[in-house]
Amino acid sequence: MNEIRIGWVRGAVLTLLASAIAPFTDNVTPLVPFPVTTFVLFFFVGYGYLLFLPTIFVATFSLTFRRSWFGAYVLGVSTLLATLDGYWWFGKWADGLARQGRYFTVVVALENAIGFIAVLSLAVMGRRSKSKSLQAWAYVLLFMVLGWCAFPMLGDNSYQ
Repeated sequence: MNEIRIGWVRGAVLTLLASAIAPFTDNVTPLVPFPVTTFVLFFFVGYGYLLFLPTIFVATFSLTFRRSWFGAYVLGVSTLLATLDGYWWFGKWADGLARQGRYFTVVVALENAIGFIAVLSLAVMGRRSKSKSLQAWAYVLLFMVLGWCAFPMLGDNSYQ
């Protein structure tokens, strides 16, 4: 029980920190992109959006960590979200170039690619080695990427 508690506390804190970067900046930058999920949640619940991803992390982590299929679950969810993020980029690339500029769009795309490659690499290594620790870190990193840079807003002019 202690192992799972440490895991979800660590994950919740790191997810909260990754999600909280945007409100402390004056502007959207390549290092602090603004995920669409953050924008939509902030519109409806204000700063309560900070609790959204950590709550989902804690609920799903605590329900799945002790299961034998946790590694497959992490890999499946990570693959699904990486694929959806890829589709997002495919549809928004031209908007990003036109409104945010080449530098912003390319840097944020690289952040997303590196983040999801790291998540998927940890998930695959954890599954192959049957390491719950690597699988848990892949899940934590997935939520950090979601809170920080996945599905970025590319249609506003705040960076230019």
